[in-house]
Amino acid sequence: MSDAKPNNTAPAAATAGNFLRAGSNEIRRQYDRFSLNQKLRQLGRERDAALGVLGEKAWAAKIDLTPFAQIQDQLQGVSSRSGELAATAGQLESQKAALERARRDAIEQGKTRRDAVEAKKRPVDANLATARNRHTDSQRARAVAQARLAAIATELAAGTVRPPAGAQQATESAEQRQVRLLAEQTAVRERLAVSDAELPGLATQIAQLQAETSQYAAEIAAIVKEQNETTARLDGELGKLRSGLQAATQAQSQVGKEQSDLYRTLGQAIFDSDVRPDALNEWVQRIATIDAGRSELDGRLHASIAQTQALPQGTMSKFWGAVVGVPLLVIALVWGASSLLPLEPAAPKATIAEPRGLDPQSEKDRAVLRFIQAGTRSDEETRDGAVRILREDILTMGATADQIHLPTLVKVLRSKEPDLREAAANAIGMIGPTTTETAALAQLLRDPVAPVAQAARRALEGSRDPAALQVLTNAGGK
Repeated sequence: MSDAKPNNTAPAAATAGNFLRAGSNEIRRQYDRFSLNQKLRQLGRERDAALGVLGEKAWAAKIDLTPFAQIQDQLQGVSSRSGELAATAGQLESQKAALERARRDAIEQGKTRRDAVEAKKRPVDANLATARNRHTDSQRARAVAQARLAAIATELAAGTVRPPAGAQQATESAEQRQVRLLAEQTAVRERLAVSDAELPGLATQIAQLQAETSQYAAEIAAIVKEQNETTARLDGELGKLRSGLQAATQAQSQVGKEQSDLYRTLGQAIFDSDVRPDALNEWVQRIATIDAGRSELDGRLHASIAQTQALPQGTMSKFWGAVVGVPLLVIALVWGASSLLPLEPAAPKATIAEPRGLDPQSEKDRAVLRFIQAGTRSDEETRDGAVRILREDILTMGATADQIHLPTLVKVLRSKEPDLREAAANAIGMIGPTTTETAALAQLLRDPVAPVAQAARRALEGSRDPAALQVLTNAGGK
């Protein structure tokens, strides 16, 4: 028994010495499986599309579908309903177009009739304005004449005469003034007689013109009322037609979806059978190629799972015990002024002592700390090494599938380093983003670095947030 102990202890020691490497390899396998599943889903979508095209082409080619009688009957029923709905929608569209045309014609005809009446009304309005002005002028002249006659009569009766403005009183005798006033009186009476004779005729003309223009205004109002009533009636009919057309369009969309599903079902049935006319070979081969790719990915996925299952018991527990907290990433996040993770305002430069020791984890710590201390002055080799280490730690956080890491990873999405932004997006996708991460991932869809934007898109595709689908749709996604 004493001889057996070293033999049993040696493998255990070797296993303990390798658990970090085995754990790191398992993390990479988990990330690879995440990518494989993404590719499998994409191939699944491509396969569904190809099956739909295969079924549609088979239906259009009118090949013998007797072996698939049930699907054939369903497709015939759907095609019949689709045709009926198309005919109904066509009729509604025609009726809608006719009503819209009738509405335009009613408006145009109303405008033409109104313009014709207004053309007749305009000269009447002009004559009315002229007659009113003449009437006003005549009334004013009559009033002036009457006032002057009264003044002349007063002056003649009193024997006092006010000389005209600017005249020299001493140069005109009383007899001369009397002669002049009598002559003026005669002239003013003539003007007054003209005004008195003109006013009744002007009043009559004004009344006639007012009646005529009122008649034209009434005609215009009747035309406008008739036009409004016609357009209101047509608008009501158009509203009903638009509602019917919308319902028909929605029904067509539903029937189209059913038809697409049946085409896909028919395509699968044809692919699984021996009924493969030459006209369908292209799409049969395309589906076979997709299946081969899926089979290869499935094989890699199962092989990865087998390797995971073959890990010695307790390997990952030891691994997580060693890397809990992900020290390197925490150091970088605390040091907010670096160009690596600019998350907080700049702070005074601090000197961080390098850890001592020769174990691999300490070597990683030293590499990152050198990069942090150098900041933007770090050389390319130092930067690349530190970023590579931090990237692995970020993916390690994602591989835990623990949502506790999501707030930290969201902060890393704002890093200046594209590699770290990409790794953080992938890690969030591995954990499964929630509503809280949608906005941050949506911003990365416009990231100028393509791999970063692609990683954000993949993460949103696996999000639990219903709003993520709308974000992808708005951004031109699935």
